[in-house]
Amino acid sequence: MSELLLGAPRVREAYDTSTRQFNDYVALLRARLHSKKITIAQADAIFLEMESSQESVLTARTALKIIEGFHNAEYLSEHLTKRGEAATITVIQPMYRETFRISPRTKDNIHGENALTYKLQLFDSIQKKHPNLHFRLLAVDDGCDGWGEDRLRSGIVARGIIRQWRRSNSESKIEARTIFLAKGIADKSPLIPRGIKQTGDSVKGGSVIYGMNYANHEWRPDTHRHIIIDSDSDLSVHPAQIPTLVRKLIDHDLIVAAGSRRETNSVGAIGAVRDARGKLFISIWQRLLPTLASSVTDTNRGFKAIDAQFASELVQKIRERKFPYQIELLLVAELIRTGSVKPVAISYIDSEALSTQGEIPTQSYFDQIVGILAIAKRHHEPYDKDLERLIQVRSKLGKKAA
Repeated sequence: MSELLLGAPRVREAYDTSTRQFNDYVALLRARLHSKKITIAQADAIFLEMESSQESVLTARTALKIIEGFHNAEYLSEHLTKRGEAATITVIQPMYRETFRISPRTKDNIHGENALTYKLQLFDSIQKKHPNLHFRLLAVDDGCDGWGEDRLRSGIVARGIIRQWRRSNSESKIEARTIFLAKGIADKSPLIPRGIKQTGDSVKGGSVIYGMNYANHEWRPDTHRHIIIDSDSDLSVHPAQIPTLVRKLIDHDLIVAAGSRRETNSVGAIGAVRDARGKLFISIWQRLLPTLASSVTDTNRGFKAIDAQFASELVQKIRERKFPYQIELLLVAELIRTGSVKPVAISYIDSEALSTQGEIPTQSYFDQIVGILAIAKRHHEPYDKDLERLIQVRSKLGKKAA
């Protein structure tokens, strides 16, 4: 197995996991595991024990997570076949200023990931092998301003990419749509979440909830089993890991299976500053939401599988429309039924270069904490009162400075 580390291609950013070189490496590793009858868990342990560069170990372990996803797609297909069923997997992709990440990499777009086309190709490949796994992609424009240019709005660009995909892959049965939060508001759609009067009322959360409503009502699938995936627009979490989420959800009868970068067998490439900031954030929210803290650690990863039969109930009880919607979604699911939220170890390759979290991430995190405190009060959580006082003092100081 040592030669597989020596020959591992470089993975330094999310885009690197979508290249032909990396895909060839995944195929080689998969064949080697099969020929030597080595399980994924055994291989992971071997790679961790080998004295090699962190970069090559990261590549190999990420490849293992992708292989695990392919294995789980096969498992799910066989499971459904035995039951005479099929499953629809609707991937909701919220977008705000994601134009460059969903577009191809060029000399003028040096951090482009071609993420949307890559996902469509991957879903098409999995569905051709497993026809009872029906993949759909729903791109939701969260009111993207296109930096003042309509042609650069995320939804406009995504719609063009999807149309081009259909022209080039007319035989594909993959379904994909683009919807716009702004249009839903203008049309007074009943699917728009309560409290959303303008696109500025949403920071990701509003568009995801709109997408959940749309997928569950306007675009209701024919299959008995419907799973909704909340997924970021980029490739930071390789989409081949979606079947792993779905298997966890089905096998353990969960409402939500939450992708986590913080499990013992997770694989991650996170910048040191971002990692430290994330750990601090976790220590704070856990003191505000002790019910949820007993179930999951990583709440801010946009990679979750949701049992669609609970989607309407979840949407009714979620009031947060900005980034902390992710935390309220998990908390509400756990409150609906204890033990219905479980973490799933994933591979995560940071995609920070084009992050839309804001120019001042510290303020963004604090705003989330304020939102989480409101969630704690709304759901009667036994939160830390001393921490509440600190948050209130910090809020007052911020208002005075402004």
